[in-house]
Amino acid sequence: MASRQAETINAETTKPELSKFIRKGKQKTIARIAAIGALALSLCTPVLNSQTEAPKDSNMAGINVILRPQQHRFTGAKGSWSVVNSKSDQYTIAQGLGIGGIDGGTNANELVQVGTTCASMWDGCRIFYEILPQRPFIYDSIIVKPNDIISAEMKISLVKANQWYIKVTDITQKASFKRSLDYSSSRSSVELVLETPEIRASESAKRWSILGLTDFDDVRFFNFGIDVNSKEAANALDYRKYEIVRDGRRLTRIASNPDGSFNVKRVR
Repeated sequence: MASRQAETINAETTKPELSKFIRKGKQKTIARIAAIGALALSLCTPVLNSQTEAPKDSNMAGINVILRPQQHRFTGAKGSWSVVNSKSDQYTIAQGLGIGGIDGGTNANELVQVGTTCASMWDGCRIFYEILPQRPFIYDSIIVKPNDIISAEMKISLVKANQWYIKVTDITQKASFKRSLDYSSSRSSVELVLETPEIRASESAKRWSILGLTDFDDVRFFNFGIDVNSKEAANALDYRKYEIVRDGRRLTRIASNPDGSFNVKRVR
């Protein structure tokens, strides 16, 4: 989530839907996403237990998956998490699922992301979506609370038209937000992360600053699933672990769980 200067949107609140995505042409169902997701999780486990490190300075903690070689593409992703419960008086923090944006190449500004963001200036947290380089769009009709369980999913429904379907469900509140978007993305990476947003003083400001990390105990991420455009792509996945690091000091620690989920813990 790039900026706190977000636009607020209004849309109809809907009850959660348990139905699968409908197969259209070569599109996959959620069952297919879950099947590949199981593979993804089995491959994530040794990465989480390794010494894989984030860059020197990073504002996110979680898992990033890249397709190698890059002719392969992600076509969908899903993930769930518990909403962070901040212990700080002043804070802004986000959790989200994204496709594109962290492939280490020339497509760093091509990101479709959905998630939840919490800020001390609000009563509770909010659902958001973001398509770079636009500002995040904040959905304020659902008041998300700390410790709520969130489920997010996205898929590219029409490849040639660059059309996306996104949905975020607050399972605890039994309400969801969904939308179709037109957006061109590299689709070369997927991430499920907690992050401290970047802000800038104004639209014309060239420099961005990263907010400080709020105090919390830990948050759990689970049901991480991905969908790809070919069987070959399922064997070309490169997993990386990111930790929040400031001035060489690690502020988070990722702990893997036997069921394939992982927890992001705050280092004090």
